[in-house]
Amino acid sequence: MDKEIAIRIEGLSKKYHIGKQKDGNLRSSLGKLFSPKNSASEEFWALKDISFDVLKGDIVGIIGKNGAGKSTLLKTLSQITKPSKGRIEIHGRVASLLEVGTGFHAELTGRENIYLNGTILGMTRKEVKSKFDEIIDFSGVEKFIDTPVKHYSSGMYVRLA
Repeated sequence: MDKEIAIRIEGLSKKYHIGKQKDGNLRSSLGKLFSPKNSASEEFWALKDISFDVLKGDIVGIIGKNGAGKSTLLKTLSQITKPSKGRIEIHGRVASLLEVGTGFHAELTGRENIYLNGTILGMTRKEVKSKFDEIIDFSGVEKFIDTPVKHYSSGMYVRLA
């Protein structure tokens, strides 16, 4: 029996226009505010003709050098940014962790931050509760779960995030 497709990417491309500045002084910068928008720009393809499938139950890691397009791919899958070309088909819910700890509040406890971030990711309280023990086991912060995260070590913080 074939596994169901969770994510299908076909010919995905993302292009940015990078501005070129010839002179970085204050006078030229202020002048550009009031001049027509015909300044020189360069095309930069963060993603170009990417195609792949992810099957339900698969675990996927995106690995590459700085500037290789990892974050752009995740932002496109999360619908934070739109592709320039190509097609994305998603069956289910996509939640990417683009910035570890985004949405964490230092004054809240680990427990409170888990529920808050679950809500941010679109989970119900019941869904968060069903994953709670798994999150605690993975993060290894069980003794500190009711302590504000501002008192966590950086390693504890990152694991919980």
